[in-house]
Amino acid sequence: MANSNLPRRIIKETQRLLSEPAPGISASPSEDNMRYFNVMILGPTQSPYEGGVFKLELFLPEEYPMAAPKVRFLTKIYHPNIDKLGRICLDILKDKWSPALQIRTVLLRYICLSSFTLVDVYLKRPIHFLKKCSKHQSAFQYQPVFHFYKM
Repeated sequence: MANSNLPRRIIKETQRLLSEPAPGISASPSEDNMRYFNVMILGPTQSPYEGGVFKLELFLPEEYPMAAPKVRFLTKIYHPNIDKLGRICLDILKDKWSPALQIRTVLLRYICLSSFTLVDVYLKRPIHFLKKCSKHQSAFQYQPVFHFYKM
């Protein structure tokens, strides 16, 4: 792990992610840039994403930990809190960010988010939800997706 110019905090967080991985999460830094992480997240059990494997990228800006990491999905996914470019709308990545939070916290928070959000959307507007799912499936049916494979 080449870490000569990295702040000590990033080194410690990276070591913890590698030595004590969070359940359902695999995160490893890129060999070329230790601020860039390749992340794989298993879809949470008892959620619409159960059995899925989702690829994300996470980048720590120079200002980290004073500024939030940048996270986006590389695997196409339908979720009300994820835009078409894969960017996650999560309060702790925006106005609720605190330097006390860590990379691990951000990744675990996504798992919590995906466990509940779609159920609420479906229960409130089932016809709208089904139309959106159908539209999403049609748009991405010919692209390779990771979430059909189990780890």
